[in-house]
Amino acid sequence: MDKRFSDDRLIVLLSDGSIIKLNVASLISGGSGFPVHLINGPSTIGSVGYDKIDGDALYMLSTSGTFVSRDSGSTWQIDTVGIGTAYIWDIAIDSLQYVYAATDHGLFNQNPDSNAWHKVSSFTLNNSLSKIFIDRKNRIFLAGNSRGIYISSDNGSTWSIDTTGVGNGLQFINTFGDDAYGNVYAATSSISATPNAIFKSSGGSSAWTRIDQGITAMTVNSPTINSIGGNSTLFAGTSFGKILKSTDSGTTWVYDTLGLSSIKTGIFYADENGTQHIATTQYGGSFYEMIYQKIPNGSWTPDTSGIGSANYSYSRSMSSDNHGTLYLSGYFKLQNSSAAAPLTLRKQMPGGSWLADTVGIGSKNFSTMATDRNGIMYGTNKVVLLRRTSQGWLNVPFPIQLTNYPNLVAFSFDSSNALFAAFQQYSYPAGNVGAGVFYSTDQGANWTFVGLDSLNVKYLSSFGNTTYAVTDRGIFIVNKNGATAVKVQNQIPLQYELYQNYPNPFNPATAISYQLSAFSHVTLKVYDVLGNEIKTLVNEYKPAGKYTVNFDASKLASGVYFYRLNVNDYTSTKKLLLLK
Repeated sequence: MDKRFSDDRLIVLLSDGSIIKLNVASLISGGSGFPVHLINGPSTIGSVGYDKIDGDALYMLSTSGTFVSRDSGSTWQIDTVGIGTAYIWDIAIDSLQYVYAATDHGLFNQNPDSNAWHKVSSFTLNNSLSKIFIDRKNRIFLAGNSRGIYISSDNGSTWSIDTTGVGNGLQFINTFGDDAYGNVYAATSSISATPNAIFKSSGGSSAWTRIDQGITAMTVNSPTINSIGGNSTLFAGTSFGKILKSTDSGTTWVYDTLGLSSIKTGIFYADENGTQHIATTQYGGSFYEMIYQKIPNGSWTPDTSGIGSANYSYSRSMSSDNHGTLYLSGYFKLQNSSAAAPLTLRKQMPGGSWLADTVGIGSKNFSTMATDRNGIMYGTNKVVLLRRTSQGWLNVPFPIQLTNYPNLVAFSFDSSNALFAAFQQYSYPAGNVGAGVFYSTDQGANWTFVGLDSLNVKYLSSFGNTTYAVTDRGIFIVNKNGATAVKVQNQIPLQYELYQNYPNPFNPATAISYQLSAFSHVTLKVYDVLGNEIKTLVNEYKPAGKYTVNFDASKLASGVYFYRLNVNDYTSTKKLLLLK
């Protein structure tokens, strides 16, 4: 796991390759592992068919109806005002934050910050719609349950049937996508007249062309394309569990898993040399685990020397000591063993065979491993904490202050190599968590209590001499001086407001500030005393937040001027005084 701290954000590359940017001023909640912001759906929701889009609101489509949250998931409301009994199959959002819904009763849209749907009267070509897609050029593409594809290039004012090359028969579109060149892609479903095919169009009046011949030549059965899109490289996710890529807009395709079979579940780790490692479940008559490695600019190759492959193995954690040794902990069957067992393995990099590393640990495996600043590996299964030495694994004592069988839930090393550890003991005191965060500067011989004994600590991460503790009640900074809560700040203003310029009087320039409580179209203009417009400072859509714009009046005469902010129904005017 790679961690970086920048400004007020904690940026974490997770072991599955995804990235989380955590605002340290936000309250966090989550389950086991690295905590993320947990968004609870409406309590009455059924099976979710489509979960959210980005915009001012979160939309959730389910068998119980359409729900919307306008407060980042804290509360949900049924979102059917104006749409009646129409069933929403798909949702998309354009660059102006208008939300569009493809339904079985036609096309509907919703203005920014509105809570009512309106039927798009300009679209009369098909009342039974299943897919909608808005590309980077703000063109709207619709797919009906029959009769092909429809397109609008003017924000929904006019529409045309867009079926040249793809056919207007029973083509059911499974997914749309686009690329940075302005090309649009449509993949058909398995029950279409041309099943499991990918078509490309540059939009407008150009014809669709089929581009999946390179894929069908690679497979016995054509896969269903579940997603498609990209920038200069086009990627397609398939029902085979593999990703395909094309660098020539679909003319030719290759698997983006050179040497690697389809990834199911498992762990991912990148070592200090840039070599990537994957432990993933495969199926070959029975489920078993395969371990692969990929050197920079190379292909994936099996990394099972010393490990039997056809067994019910699984990995729990993987880490390097940053000095050429890679550790893997889980449940394995070695090549000369009769059965699988909980084990910790190690190997020298590059190359090398996996060897059982059991001295001092026996048949234990670790849920978490990490190395300190000196390259010494530590591992925990929550019940014990061990460190790797030249004599094998040695026990790291828990704090003597904790006597009620505590669990170790997280640990981290700061720049001084102090070990910070978070413990929990659920039976003390009654109904509370108990334990808290401790630190040790002598590998566990002595521990000092830091605090947070009444909170559920989820994760510890150190940057320099500061360690951050993510809890179920917020984020805290812990160090050798104790624990301090990270101040919670409201990042989004609660209302529209225009502030007095500063300085005022001014010569020749001044700053004008304003705030927005929601994504809005903003105009900010300067007028003379007769009401003539002198200068337009802002005329665009802006997200919620606080803004400052500079006004240069060096070419104007001394006197009184006015500036006016218009945002939706909000208007405010203030006076400027220019003195030269």
